[in-house]
Amino acid sequence: MTSSHSAGIAKLVVIPIIALLVAMPLSTASGQISKTAWEQETAGSYPTGPGCFVLAYPSLTWSQTPCGGRVTNLMTVGNGNDYVGYSGSGSSKIIGDADGWVLSMSGFTSEYDSKVSVNSGVDYYSLQLNSQTFYTTVGGVSVLAWQQFIFENNGVSGGGVLFMQYWLLGYLNNNASCPSNWYPQGKSCVISTGGTNTNTEVPSNLANPLKLEGIAASSSVGNDVAKLCDFSILYCWSNSATNLVNLYANWHWTEWNVFGYGNASEANFNSGTSIEIEVHLWNATGYMITPTCSNSGYTGETNNLFLSSCSVNGAAYYVDENN
Repeated sequence: MTSSHSAGIAKLVVIPIIALLVAMPLSTASGQISKTAWEQETAGSYPTGPGCFVLAYPSLTWSQTPCGGRVTNLMTVGNGNDYVGYSGSGSSKIIGDADGWVLSMSGFTSEYDSKVSVNSGVDYYSLQLNSQTFYTTVGGVSVLAWQQFIFENNGVSGGGVLFMQYWLLGYLNNNASCPSNWYPQGKSCVISTGGTNTNTEVPSNLANPLKLEGIAASSSVGNDVAKLCDFSILYCWSNSATNLVNLYANWHWTEWNVFGYGNASEANFNSGTSIEIEVHLWNATGYMITPTCSNSGYTGETNNLFLSSCSVNGAAYYVDENN
């Protein structure tokens, strides 16, 4: 799948359908917005309020849906063997938005999670978009924080869930208890948003055009947003929550990959599987950032593929993995 964004050009924003049809010859014979135009418009569209939302073709309006309970799987800090995109230093290089997808996949026949017992873990995995760790202030306390945007696929027929997870790393080394509504995990504190249920199984053949995006709040009082779009069925989901760790002022590295389902598990692909991942970064004003590749990583989940290469082409970075 090719990107609908161009280097140096601000992200597309949603405009009314009438104006779109006048400006672009991308409607169907019946006057309904075309699928191509819908994909372009959803690239810059997300809800402004907190909660769980869905967006289905041909609508350009997000509809609120009930959120599920807080997700209990913990995406623990871990192995660090991955390629990440570095945006550079300076305020204009702070990441405000990042997205990625599996651009291509070959040799795939099966996948299972190493720790899930249901149906032998078949088709259980996560897509994760992770920030680097960074120092920030929460409740007047300086702390090392970390933020994740996550989609978990719940097997062959279990659907999936989209959510965000926030960490205060080592918080309990110097504090007696976690802040209100945060939960202890070892010496750290963690909180997850109520998940947005996708209500449809997304198979582990990730060559489908499935895009996971993370958007940082534009200020200390704004909302962070996780967004997932499946362009094979022209459907998007989002999960929004109040900014908790000030990612908007600190985000310079992005990790995007396919991992185990959770709790430090591994996504095991059949021998001969190769994937290529494409990732884009934007600053807070909506302009693309040309990244550099760095060998690092932040999550504890893994897959059984080997890193082959990381390259930059235009304003995107590409990671190749195989086994």
